[in-house]
Amino acid sequence: MKRTILTLLVCAVCAISASAQNKIFSKYAEMDNVDYICITKSMLRMLDGVSGSTTINGVKIKGITRALNVVLIVSSEDSKVHARMRNDFACLKKDSNYETMMEVRSDGERVTTLYDGTKDLKEVVMFIDNKKELVFIVLTGRFTQEQLNEMFTN
Repeated sequence: MKRTILTLLVCAVCAISASAQNKIFSKYAEMDNVDYICITKSMLRMLDGVSGSTTINGVKIKGITRALNVVLIVSSEDSKVHARMRNDFACLKKDSNYETMMEVRSDGERVTTLYDGTKDLKEVVMFIDNKKELVFIVLTGRFTQEQLNEMFTN
């Protein structure tokens, strides 16, 4: 019950503070069989002070936490939800504002990274498909090209 209340509070804060966030992802907050995590700017600022490496699925956010407004993670192992997630990803990929940055296929897992730099708030969307679980990771903020390059290089 505490986890549900905490999740609802985080989602409410996220909805208020993430006005530039693509609405395609907000519908997953209320779906069954979906893990929905929204990390707001306030929490990201706290992470900036943490020593050591801060990564999300191999993406380094340690140096850019102050530039990020929202980190959103949506995941599910439910095949019914997978159909919606794949459809939403296909729509994003067709959207002329999104550019494919990287596609990786290895050991049965596919990772595709899209970028939308046309808005004031830039957005990076990662779609991870390992057949058992599908994951969206969305990074929204005011980051530079150099910070973007740093996120994806070792």
